[in-house]
Amino acid sequence: MDINFQPMFDQMGQEILALAENEGAQYKAQAIADATAIVNNMKGDLQRWGTLLAQGKLNADELQLLVNNEKTLLVMTGLEEAGVAQIHIEEFLTNLLAIIVSVVKNFITSLGI
Repeated sequence: MDINFQPMFDQMGQEILALAENEGAQYKAQAIADATAIVNNMKGDLQRWGTLLAQGKLNADELQLLVNNEKTLLVMTGLEEAGVAQIHIEEFLTNLLAIIVSVVKNFITSLGI
């Protein structure tokens, strides 16, 4: 099954910009850089999981679990170096992963496969 995932990643980029707006001007650039790096590092997995979701070989709960399992491997270097409190970084990361899951599910649903 060939799926063009670029529109999904474009949507993720827009959602990341909106999320980063909440960081205020002081940390916005670091938030965008960190979130973009995370999505770029997960691209292969997201495409594979999206394909499995489209094929019915993976359900939404399993997708959520797979994405959340990545959390321990993710590093928010820019925000950490900027001195953002760890609890705030965790909150940002949780929100980012929720966006990722939502965008993947909505994208696959929109394909009508």
